[in-house]
Amino acid sequence: MTSLTLELSRDDIDGKAQLETLGSENVVFATPDHFEGDVHVITAIVTVTTATVGALATIIKARIAARQHIKVKIRGIEVSGADLKDVERFLDSLDADNKQ
Repeated sequence: MTSLTLELSRDDIDGKAQLETLGSENVVFATPDHFEGDVHVITAIVTVTTATVGALATIIKARIAARQHIKVKIRGIEVSGADLKDVERFLDSLDADNKQ
């Protein structure tokens, strides 16, 4: 299974709440230690499945539309400050990979 890492602003309560709706079996949260990372971010590791990819797309698009801090990392590729169209193509390719 593919995992996707999302980096959200620590004060993005809505984004975290939306990710929590995917279920604890699909999302693991980590808050970096201030000596090892940015104290202002939360990292969420999300399992990408056919059941979660649609919700992930909605969550990521909403964070971008709200101009909230978000970074998406998958397979060594990082998407940050991306145009919404780039994110849509990225998520469509993930969805296609999960259907194979």
